[in-house]
Amino acid sequence: MCINEIRDQDSENPSSGEPDTQHIEQFGKLAAAGGAWILYVSCDQVFEGCKGREIPLSPADKVCPISAGAARKVACEAALVRATGGDCGVLRVPALYGPLEKIGESPITILTKAVFPRVKVGERVDGTNKRFPAFAKDVARACVFLSEIRVKAGREVRGVWHYGFVHPEDKGGWTDWDIVQMIARFLGVELGVDGACQLVKKEEVESSAIRLGGEDLSNLFKQHEVSIGDIKSLQEGLQEILTALIPSAALSSSRKDNAPLSENSSRPVEIHTTDGQKIKVNDKAATLVKQACNKLSTGKFHEAIQSMSQAIKLDSNLVCVEESSHQLTAMVSQLMMSGKHDLAEVLLEQMYNKLKEKAGENSWSLIVFIESYVMLYKSLGNWQKMLVWCEKGEALSKHVKGVESLEYATALSNLGLALGPLSRYEESRKCFERALAIREQLKGPDSPEVAQTLHNFALLLRNSGQVTEAGPVYERCSKIWREKEQWGLLAISLKDAAVMYRNNGEGGRAIEHLHLALAALSSLPSEAAAQIDQQLRISEMKKDLEQKLRK
Repeated sequence: MCINEIRDQDSENPSSGEPDTQHIEQFGKLAAAGGAWILYVSCDQVFEGCKGREIPLSPADKVCPISAGAARKVACEAALVRATGGDCGVLRVPALYGPLEKIGESPITILTKAVFPRVKVGERVDGTNKRFPAFAKDVARACVFLSEIRVKAGREVRGVWHYGFVHPEDKGGWTDWDIVQMIARFLGVELGVDGACQLVKKEEVESSAIRLGGEDLSNLFKQHEVSIGDIKSLQEGLQEILTALIPSAALSSSRKDNAPLSENSSRPVEIHTTDGQKIKVNDKAATLVKQACNKLSTGKFHEAIQSMSQAIKLDSNLVCVEESSHQLTAMVSQLMMSGKHDLAEVLLEQMYNKLKEKAGENSWSLIVFIESYVMLYKSLGNWQKMLVWCEKGEALSKHVKGVESLEYATALSNLGLALGPLSRYEESRKCFERALAIREQLKGPDSPEVAQTLHNFALLLRNSGQVTEAGPVYERCSKIWREKEQWGLLAISLKDAAVMYRNNGEGGRAIEHLHLALAALSSLPSEAAAQIDQQLRISEMKKDLEQKLRK
């Protein structure tokens, strides 16, 4: 999670930070209530007032923010720790840059505006204070590793870490002046006119640098046999994102005479997909996607669908870009959460058919839309339609990823969930048993993935009247949640087991499981525990059963 995204128009009004702390505290409470873990991405600017302090800085060093933005980061860190009772993660990172929509989204790429689309003559650029920029994809990789380690090791993985990984070329740090020179060289922009630079190098008597020491994070990775891999140098990273962001036609004109790029240009933009391919995307279509997202966020659902439909018609490549596919499916999810299932279905049908026509029916890119269909019909309780798309997902996963893959296990689990409500219990059972075997083999018998499969399998057994067999499955599932200290999920499994025993006339065993569920919730912050108890009605059910037994 990262709040306080940098934008060109961001205000430095300190009061604007109040909603951020409220939001993150609410997220923290919800996470604690659901047994989830949050990793909050903070920044090195929390140390901006620490001039003269020895670097690199460690998580144990005292923060000293000066600006309103840095103070908000510190406040958000504290809010998350408070809401989760300390069971969370905070990763402080240097100035980030990476794939983006606008040059102004990063404090690194915004420096491009000094030289593109034309040189800002007389612009003052800092040539004293050094930065240690981090490529967003490298940081994202670290976040994934941290999350995976947390899943394996449980509550011992929490606290504050610093991202200190740097490419050998970047160890000395870069001033804004250095970065602008680097960008100008890549764009082919001549900064000198008649022997004089058109920009002004701003120099201070005393230099400063904020460098985060990442020894704590590096040691954690080594302890769990994880390698961060190759870190991208600043020069390589800037070249990649500027190539993707700025059309080649605009680059050539910039190199020639610094001509400005029209915002309404329909020229193709060369985009790098996550698998390394390069495709051409019409920037008018990209603009329509952005408009659709904005309209969706303001509740203008029909207008959002119209804009998205136009974008897909304008450029069939749009749904072939992985990032765009996830953006489109995120829009579907938002429509569903807003109760607009009919519009979600319309948009999903357009996207799926367009991509199928473009990439072929066996393209793995289709899986994100297939899973969205599954989610849509599951939320509607339309098990027959859900089954159709689960079968498509199972066939595609089998064809592309193979029958021993985690992707195939996920498809089988979805298929089992669809078959159960249709009373096709034996087929559903086989799906869960096969999914369970794959996940046990690839993730280990005590992994959260296995626990989730066990929970779904136990529900099937419960709903099909196989109480004797369901009991041990619930017990094994609960044992894993307890070992991983996933108290919210443990309470859910125990409560479901209690419902099974109550319906089977075993009131005493039901109360016993409800008591254990409440004990699990006691390990959570009191407010989160109360919220889950209210949602699951555990205390209420326990009280009713106890009264009936007394009679």
